[in-house]
Amino acid sequence: MSGEWKGWQTWDIFEKAGIVENAVDFSEEAIIVDHAVGRTKRAIGKCWPMDAAVAYTLMKAGPNNPLKWADMVNTYTRAAAVMMTGKVGWGEVPTPSTPSCGHDEVTAYTHAIGYPTINSDSQIIFKTGYGSSTLRAWLDAQLEAGNVHEGQIIISDEEHKALVAKYCPIRLSKQTTITYLTLMQDSFFADLVALLQKVFGVKAQLGGNHTLSILKATKHTHGKCKWADDPTKTCRHHDRPTSRIWSMIRQNADEGDTDFKIAWRRAPTHSGGNHQQWNISNYKPAQVVAWDEMRRGMSQGIPESDVIKSIRESLARMMKREDNIVSKEGRGKNSLHAWSDWGWLAEMSAYVKNTSSKNRKEGDIENGWKYCKVRSRRSFGHEIADFVWRPVETIKDYLCGRKEPSDWSASGVLNTLRFSTKQQCIDFMAAVSQAHLDNGGHYANRTHDGLEKVENGEWSIRSVELSMTMHGRIDPEDYLTPQEVVAMWRNGAPAVLAEHKSNFEKSPSYTVKQAPPKTEGGD
Repeated sequence: MSGEWKGWQTWDIFEKAGIVENAVDFSEEAIIVDHAVGRTKRAIGKCWPMDAAVAYTLMKAGPNNPLKWADMVNTYTRAAAVMMTGKVGWGEVPTPSTPSCGHDEVTAYTHAIGYPTINSDSQIIFKTGYGSSTLRAWLDAQLEAGNVHEGQIIISDEEHKALVAKYCPIRLSKQTTITYLTLMQDSFFADLVALLQKVFGVKAQLGGNHTLSILKATKHTHGKCKWADDPTKTCRHHDRPTSRIWSMIRQNADEGDTDFKIAWRRAPTHSGGNHQQWNISNYKPAQVVAWDEMRRGMSQGIPESDVIKSIRESLARMMKREDNIVSKEGRGKNSLHAWSDWGWLAEMSAYVKNTSSKNRKEGDIENGWKYCKVRSRRSFGHEIADFVWRPVETIKDYLCGRKEPSDWSASGVLNTLRFSTKQQCIDFMAAVSQAHLDNGGHYANRTHDGLEKVENGEWSIRSVELSMTMHGRIDPEDYLTPQEVVAMWRNGAPAVLAEHKSNFEKSPSYTVKQAPPKTEGGD
């Protein structure tokens, strides 16, 4: 067994029954509604109708709004109480309210007799194997042969029509077997036997093994529809259209009949056992009525005491769950019950507020900052994403490098000495070289060109891109531009930077420390 019980269904199918919906009392935000309903659907899983209705009723009321038994009596739980009787079933049934043509409405079987011939033993036999034809084809052949055999008319047009109507095929209320012995003993076949003897001779005998069937095929039939040639009409009896719906089946076909058949009773079943809850066959399409047509009237007619009894049984089942999905305070009819899965709501409400307060959209640009979507994911049919602000323009630091003749690459000695522009680097390198000469410096590795001396070292410039990410909750219109933020991080004191650091998911990559306080030396 799978642990599944008869009468269980999924939330989506219960929604078709009208005992749960995609709406809540505490919010009209689609993302909050879908998460509340989606989480409840996931938590409740497959269950009985009342379990789904009670879970929905408690969740729909919202957080901090516990309910008494009587508070839970509503259209959802009333309908679920009717469904708990087992008289409302899910599955494929004849489509209700479909009209019938009223012509030749039967439930029967057609029996097609095989093709008659005579064998080498002068026995009349019927071919019934694969590829063989039928009695109807044989009768047509006799008519087309010219109707004359040894000077006698074999079959007239009127006789042909009568024999076809009588034997091609034979329609009976039950499926049966017709043998050679049947032909000999049943007077119904006298006209056919007479024709066979006229064609094959009176001395010809019917088959050797009298117990063999003479039938070519047997088929189930509902009769010939009056609307067979009208593609715009569908007949309840002959076309037998079906729908997968919640339905009820009356004990008889009387429209006012309020006595209904049972679709299911509480008992263990196999996985998938509730796919077709109607497992009865002794009913007519006219007995089927859609639950949608009966729900309102039957829900209003059920006693409130019956509804509360079913609600209490459902609450008892939920209280036994290990996930504590329902909380309870007090005892008896004044006890309060509440849905407990609300840990997600505060964060989701804040998310909705943040994303809707400024009505921003991805790609918006404000004060040099671009609104960017990050960490996107799907949740209960919605895209959930974080938003941040990033600089529109690339901001760089420029560094000077120094490569001596013996070095493989430019030295990193000057990595911490940075400039805001490339020209500042060029000016700095020229100033350092000139200061070296002005202070009596010389070159340990140089090249002479006439009277001019040239050092063999090389200066270089490289850039470092500064990346930073500001939280999406910040309003750039009321804040610094990216360039102003970088300027502050380049020059500001630690105390100043500390006031702004919480605004950033990632701040500019500078290491800024506060020096320890100086102590005065003793004598």
